[in-house]
Order: sequence, then C-alpha cells, then structure tokens
Amino acid sequence: VALSGSGAVVLKPKVSPVGKLAAVIFFAAFWNGIVSVFVWQAVKGWMSGSPDWFLTLFMIPFVLIGLGLIGGIVYQLLALFNPRPQLTLAAAALRLGSLSEVQWEIRGAVARIGQLTISLEGREEAIYRRGTSTATDRSVFLKETVFETRDPRAMGTGRAALAIPGDAMHSLEAPHNKIVWVIRVHGDIARWPDVNEEFSLMVLPHGTAGGVA
Repeated sequence: VALSGSGAVVLKPKVSPVGKLAAVIFFAAFWNGIVSVFVWQAVKGWMSGSPDWFLTLFMIPFVLIGLGLIGGIVYQLLALFNPRPQLTLAAAALRLGSLSEVQWEIRGAVARIGQLTISLEGREEAIYRRGTSTATDRSVFLKETVFETRDPRAMGTGRAALAIPGDAMHSLEAPHNKIVWVIRVHGDIARWPDVNEEFSLMVLPHGTAGGVA
C-alpha cells in the first residue's frame, strides 16, 4: 500500500442531527396530514351512528405508522443531546490500495458511551422506479472495523490507520447506480438514542491523483 498525504481535511457528516430531525418532522407531518383526512371520515361515521368498519380497520396500520413517526421525532430530538464526533482525514481523497490516517474527537459527554466503533463501509446503491415512486436498494460490499473500544479514556480523541482495499470498487455516481464509501461512527448509549453518524469518503481509482504513490 501507499501512504496518502495531500492535506488534512475535516469531514462533514452526511446528515446532521438537526437535518435528521427536520426530515422526520416533515415526513411525519406529511404522512399524518393525509391520514388524518381519512381518520376524520371514520370518526364522523362513528359519531353519526353509522360506522364504516372497512375504513376503520383499513386505517389502523396507517395510524400506527403515523404514531411511529411521531416516536421518531422524539428519538431524533433526544439524539440532539448526544456527544458529537468530528473526523479529520489525512487526505481529502484516497485511492484504491492506499493507506491513510483518520483522527477523531468526540465532543460532549463521552462517558455516556458504552462502546465506540469506527468502521469503514463501502456499499452499492441502485435507484429504480417502483410504480410512480423511486426506491433505493443498498448492498454493503465491504465493512471493516477501524477502531473499537469500551474504554472511555480512549474515546475522546485518537487516531487510527485507514486502509482502502486495492481490489474494491472506487467511488462512482451514475444516474441509477452509486458506489458510496463512508466512515461510520457508532456509539452505544444505554437507554438513549445511539450516536450514529456517517461521513462521506471519496475513493479514487488506481493511478488517479489524490494521494502519494
């Protein structure tokens, strides 16, 4: 392997905790807004003494999903108070077969984390149409643990080697297919939402500028 070194860069999370909360709020409002129209029709039937049993039973799973989304809002709201990881990579982009270094700093109440795991993940994402909507299939082709500890003293700050396999697929973005590389930081917190952040990583093909041979 070769050691990359074209200037350190601070990685940004793919979606911030505030962004996750906003997305869940938007989807919950959209979903429950539509469901409430049909629920009100069912309620009016019961109030008038002519209940529509089919509509009532049909709406039960949709109402349960809506309640689950409200629970998701609470979950993401609590996650705002989690410790926040910051990652610094030795190079802005790596290439297949390269070796670099990742540094981390966990800001906040690190002692709340029971186990910290930093892993490298490569996955393929295929986007296709399903009726009038689009769906995305994700398939993980590589997942390697970069660092793992239960010792709170080793969680706050540290560094570890980051090796990109030479026989894997480089980052790719096509209209219907993507090869995505991320560094995932997972902190297990008992009886509380876990720390779960992804940081995008650009992996270049062999022989492409972006690292030192």
